[in-house]
Amino acid sequence: MSSPVRRRIALLLTAALVGVAVWVSADVQRDAAARGGARMEASQRLLTSMLDQETGLRGYLLTGDGVFLEPLHSGDRAFDVAERDIRAAAGDDEDVLAPLDATVDVASRWHGAAREAIEVTRVDGPRRIDLAAALSRKELMDRFRAQVAELQDALVDARDRDQRIAAAVSAAISLLLFLAVGGAGLLWWRRAEQAKAAIAERERRYRDSQAEFAQAMQVVSSEDEANALIKRHLERSLPGSTVTVLNRNNSANRLEARTLGVPEGLAGRLADAEPRSCVALRLARPHAEAGDDDQLLACKLCGPEGGDRICSPLVVSGEVIGSVLAARDEAFDDQARQRIEDSVTAAAPVLANLRAVAIAEARAATDALTGLPNRRAVNDTLKRMVAQANRGVAPLTAIAVDLDRFKQINDRYGHDKGDEVLAAAAAALQGGIRASDFAGRMGGEEFIVLAPDTDLAGGRVLAEHLREAVGKIVVDGVDREITASFGVAALPDVATTPELLLRASDRALYRAKELGRDRVEVAVPAAPGALATAP
Repeated sequence: MSSPVRRRIALLLTAALVGVAVWVSADVQRDAAARGGARMEASQRLLTSMLDQETGLRGYLLTGDGVFLEPLHSGDRAFDVAERDIRAAAGDDEDVLAPLDATVDVASRWHGAAREAIEVTRVDGPRRIDLAAALSRKELMDRFRAQVAELQDALVDARDRDQRIAAAVSAAISLLLFLAVGGAGLLWWRRAEQAKAAIAERERRYRDSQAEFAQAMQVVSSEDEANALIKRHLERSLPGSTVTVLNRNNSANRLEARTLGVPEGLAGRLADAEPRSCVALRLARPHAEAGDDDQLLACKLCGPEGGDRICSPLVVSGEVIGSVLAARDEAFDDQARQRIEDSVTAAAPVLANLRAVAIAEARAATDALTGLPNRRAVNDTLKRMVAQANRGVAPLTAIAVDLDRFKQINDRYGHDKGDEVLAAAAAALQGGIRASDFAGRMGGEEFIVLAPDTDLAGGRVLAEHLREAVGKIVVDGVDREITASFGVAALPDVATTPELLLRASDRALYRAKELGRDRVEVAVPAAPGALATAP
């Protein structure tokens, strides 16, 4: 066998050995990284599943709706799967099993407290939140997060040990070949480690940022606050971006911007935009466009703008409640797209819960027949307006309204026609006041109008205007004139408290009834601390 042939064979064998060495080294490192990544991902699922359970529990305690228990149950199942995955990957590593057992113990105690709260709500229904129980659950959840952090630290240590072992094996194989190949392999390994460390650091910062966002979303008190938080989080995480949160209104026929700083062009297009104008809402999936795209289905809202744009729908239980539009001049990379998707996914159920609570509160304060605020809302508004008037040393007029001989309408034409008369009277009152004024139904055929920055003289003029508006009401099937009596009182001329203001307007109303109905009477002080009425 000639020397050239031997050299070629030696080179081939060397290349083969180097290839095997490189393959073995890389395989060991990939296996260690995969195990470490799987354990870290499972630990993150522990945290995410508990956050889902906490969200479901909060929704159930607030509403009593069993739908909110689904995230609790699915989160519990996900927790068990994640725990099994970590135990399987940890083997007999006590450095991992000890913090894992502590984490599971805290979670079990939280589950016990959650079951007690669910049972109480199931028996008694939604009621005022038990602050002590809520604080106890919060303390357990905080301890759980701390234990997860300790567990993740232990998993990082285990991953580092695996990687060190893999590195040692790689170095040993390289040294058995020859120093040059070993040196080259060491250089390659160091570069690979640096790249992995950089990736791990980016992933850590990403996880920390998303965890901070998820925790902040759990403590917002209104939909507007949540929308502002989404905007700030994404604009902080994606420099140079402009983020706008779009919501469908309650009638699902309009698309509205719910955050500040809407780009001028987008604001103009939203003026008459319907939900179908947004491709992401129509398709219920993220939609991306760039300035030079020639897409078959272009978005009417974000399409005309330049730069790169991503619109992600807010989907809850299959229903699209809005979308998040992110735009910037430079292109969004994969990590930015993942950031937007993860943030929108985490925010959607929180926004849905806040909207459901707001709708429930609005319905509880609205009279179903007339659409006006009910007596509960009247009392709250009256207290607020009186406080504002007292702080600003400004007048506030209260006008008590009572439909004349309404019982006769019910007796003669039936209660259905009576309801139509009430609804028409409410519409006449609402249509005859300013945007800053307030009209509500006290009950039966009695209404109240509150006019801030209006004195007795102005209140009389407003009451006469409303009396004329009520007198013009025509209801099909009711062949009689519809009239109302009005009692006017003002703060501070006649009263200084909400109760005295209502009482004074009622007395004026009674006087209007006594003097023949279909008229306006104004309350005046009869003596210090007393009230009287005069035409």
